[in-house]
This record gives sequence, structure tokens and C-alpha cells, in this order.
Amino acid sequence: MFLQEHFRRCPSLWGVEPVIFQCRYELADFRDDDFATLHVHRPQRLTQACRKRRAEYLAGRYAAKRVLEHLGYPWMQVGSDEDRVPVWPRRLKGSISHTNHEAVCAAFEGGSAGASVGVDVERYLCSSKLDSVRELVVTRSERGLIANNAIDESWALTLFFSAKESLFKALYPQTRAAFDFREAEITVLNQSTKTFTIRLRTSVHVRFPKGWTALGRYFDDAGHLTTLVVL
Repeated sequence: MFLQEHFRRCPSLWGVEPVIFQCRYELADFRDDDFATLHVHRPQRLTQACRKRRAEYLAGRYAAKRVLEHLGYPWMQVGSDEDRVPVWPRRLKGSISHTNHEAVCAAFEGGSAGASVGVDVERYLCSSKLDSVRELVVTRSERGLIANNAIDESWALTLFFSAKESLFKALYPQTRAAFDFREAEITVLNQSTKTFTIRLRTSVHVRFPKGWTALGRYFDDAGHLTTLVVL
């Protein structure tokens, strides 16, 4: 099922160096027996899920399993709560993402009580989706950032969308609050260090008021982008 898999080195963000594992898989090769072969628990609720969803779940939880092994928890698995938010072992903070062909997990141990991480992987946006993402995701300031730095718009829109997904995944387990993607914006994009700063344009929680900022990092691979935000 898995064509490629590897751990990815991530330089420190806020003094944290998450363990990242990424894998590429082929949906056509997925079999339900793969859960047992890879020693990944299959929850009962997946029984009625479509084949694509079962394959995505397996790929994401397999990535999480490899990260847990690396961190010294080979006997643990990542469950889900009633909101389908991953439930991590105590002291661990983590996040999972997947596409039709990619899965990634990022996690770290320790950190402050409010520490968190969000990760997202996206294939480059196709031309048919650019207008909707430009309208629903990107702010006026971000459009200026694209124009002033002569950045390819398709690449930039993919990055901005993914970065905001990562921010949401980092915030939601703590706030249980959703926000419009235009209520957060990239204010700094450094293509040399592959880092960005993202700022809230509105308050989403008492701990995360308007103007609050977070740091992120991105990885640019053939055909897709992976973003990471650490709180």
C-alpha cells in the first residue's frame, strides 16, 4: 500500500522540534487486511465508511503509529473523540493529515500545558479551485504579499489554505471553536527559511485574542505542500 515513507527533520519552532513522519500510498492497493498487517486498530465506526475513507484513516494512523514508536510509545495508538479529534497519550501533542495519496503526522512530547501542533498536507490547487480559495481564504493583505513578492499565485494560495488548516488543527483541540479562514492571515513569509507568521484577525478564545500570532514552517515536495504550526 505504501510507496514511500520517511521521517522528516523539522528545525525548532518556539523551542519545539516535532517528530514528523510522512508516507505516500496508493489507494488502489488498499485492503482491509492492511489494518491487521500494520497493527493499526480499526474502530467500529469505520465499518460503514467508504473504501477511500478507510484507506485515509489507515494511512494517517499508520503515520501516527510510527511517530509514537519514535517517541518511545510503541504500545500506544491514537484514538478519536466525539468530534473526531485525535486523542493522544498523556504528555504528547500531535496532529494528523492526509490527502488521497499522502499522510503525515507530527507530534512532540512535553512543552507547556497550552502547547499544541497542527499539521496539514495539500496537493497544489488546480486552476478550477483558485477563484473560490481566493475569495474564501485569502485576505487583502495576503493578496498584497503575493503581488509584492512576485510569488506564484497557485502555490501561494495552496500554502495559505494549508497554513490556516494547520492553525485550525492546533487551536481546535483547546478552543473547540471554528473560525473563518479569512479571520487569520499570513503576515510574514520567508522563502529562504521556509517559515511563516500567521496572525488572528479576530478573537477565537480568551487565550487566543485578536492580534495573537503563531509561527509555522512549510515543506515543498513534488506536487504537494506540508505545513506545520506550533503553539
